[in-house]
Amino acid sequence: MAIEFEPQVGSWYADGDGTLFKVNAVDEQGGFVEVQYFDGTIAELELEGWSELDLSQEAPPEDWSGPFDQILRDDFGDTGEPSLRDEWSNPIDGVSWSD
Repeated sequence: MAIEFEPQVGSWYADGDGTLFKVNAVDEQGGFVEVQYFDGTIAELELEGWSELDLSQEAPPEDWSGPFDQILRDDFGDTGEPSLRDEWSNPIDGVSWSD
């Protein structure tokens, strides 16, 4: 059963198969909706057929790494505790003072 609502840029939807995508743009003159699927694939859907699609509005995914399926957890950057130096040096200590 199709639920009628207008595509909203930035909103997330799932189709009847549960495939998650976000609306990137709506071109009313061109008659299409540009979407980006969770895996990063970009596609255009016809605006005329939007209301006939079996869609549900969804919350944005918590895991933002979908389009970046070939990166490792370590590639996300420093996700651990911040590293703090035990002793900080004073940069002025290296200056030699002469009279």
